[in-house]
Amino acid sequence: MDRNAMSAIPSTSINGPHTLRIISLTSNGIHSIKEGAFAAQPGLEKIRLDHNDLNVLEGSPFSGLSKLRELTLSQNTLARFNSDVFQGKNFSDPSLGLV
Repeated sequence: MDRNAMSAIPSTSINGPHTLRIISLTSNGIHSIKEGAFAAQPGLEKIRLDHNDLNVLEGSPFSGLSKLRELTLSQNTLARFNSDVFQGKNFSDPSLGLV
């Protein structure tokens, strides 16, 4: 789903097979992700959100993703997110790709 000119990810918008393990949303111009955006995909292990215009993570968009091990947020301008947005996550890359 790279380069699809998406500007935001609303709540529960990522639907499809519940067996989805990896999703790449690189270079879409995404500026915000709403709480629960990935809730319909509890099996996600890797999310790539690099090279977007992300500046806001609303609520806890990654809650319920107990299998999430890799989250790439590099090349964004994150200015605001809750302090517990990454709580309970066991990332394989503790830097989260924040550049």
